[in-house]
Amino acid sequence: MTARFKKIAIVCAGLILAFSAALLIPIAGTDTSVEENWKQTLNWVRDDFPRVRHISTDELAELLQEQTDIALLDTREPEEYEISHLKGAVLAQDVGDALDALEDRTRDELVVVYCSVGYRSSNLAAKLARQGYSNVVNVEGSIFKWANENRPIYRGNKEVSKVHPYDDEWGQLLERKFWP
Repeated sequence: MTARFKKIAIVCAGLILAFSAALLIPIAGTDTSVEENWKQTLNWVRDDFPRVRHISTDELAELLQEQTDIALLDTREPEEYEISHLKGAVLAQDVGDALDALEDRTRDELVVVYCSVGYRSSNLAAKLARQGYSNVVNVEGSIFKWANENRPIYRGNKEVSKVHPYDDEWGQLLERKFWP
């Protein structure tokens, strides 16, 4: 292989990698507004999980005011949950954790799941539905949208003002004032 051919191959590989990354990360790009990034992200979640029911943050707020006994599952990583979560939420990263958290509930009771933006929680919602849970909903926009709307977030029972941004890319959807 000639030196010139190696240079061309490296440049092409770099271009392919950059293009692939842009396709795989729906919020990438600095010329897109946060509003457009949210729209793309929410559409992506709905497209990937068409059978999952979604509720808005407004609907969740109403449910939390009306009902005191909601199964609220946070599907994020422990370090994300440690910084903050919704009041009363139980950490449940996978189906096993969720089934443990739901063992005293019937399969038709309301189960509300959330994560950072709704992808991981939609994935868990779909898995719980396959386990026979008939009333599972995902919070659209999840904790990022909830916090951006200045709704209360907690560490244990103490109200706090920070949310784990997941990473720099996804964190673009979380207002900077909420970053730890």
